Amino acid sequence: MYQSYLIIGIFWVVYLGLHSLFATDTIKTWFKRRVPWVYKYYRLYYSFFSVFGMLLFTVYISLIESHPIWSNPTTTKYVGMVVAAWGVIIIKQSFKAYSLKEFLGLDEEQHEQLEIRGIQSKVRHPLYSGTILVIIGLFLYSPTYEILISMTVIFAYLVVGIRLEERKLIRTFGEAYLDYRNKVPMLIPNFFG
Repeated sequence: MYQSYLIIGIFWVVYLGLHSLFATDTIKTWFKRRVPWVYKYYRLYYSFFSVFGMLLFTVYISLIESHPIWSNPTTTKYVGMVVAAWGVIIIKQSFKAYSLKEFLGLDEEQHEQLEIRGIQSKVRHPLYSGTILVIIGLFLYSPTYEILISMTVIFAYLVVGIRLEERKLIRTFGEAYLDYRNKVPMLIPNFFG
């Protein structure tokens, strides 16, 4: 039982650490200079790694015995489904601001100017906001120690990940991003502003 908890914790730390490492400009530049044939499809490989890692984790979680923290009433399961569904809706809305080809690495990323439209005009990190809701919803639906460990590590990572991403966005967009950051909340959408 404790071994599976340790494996889950280690998986998330390694997965999220590699996810951030390979998103850095330093690593991208290294690949661009040293192995340009790999760099050409860097974003595609990065996306594949992300999806493949999540699939491996899902398979692992499905194969181990889960350990409930409490007996979960039907009401809590329904609340969990609604919260997770809202998370999925927010994630889906945030993808409207991206080109799917760019996101997957099939087209070169364009960083000419900061684009603020749709849900990005209400919250700076809607993908993270949606992810938080999905994880909370999953925990409410199935309150197990495995999901609690995952949730704890992911939430700790989000604090670091958001800071790293914001530094990168400031380097890329400068004053435009600083102005955006001052006007738009980080994670909780401002529907009235």
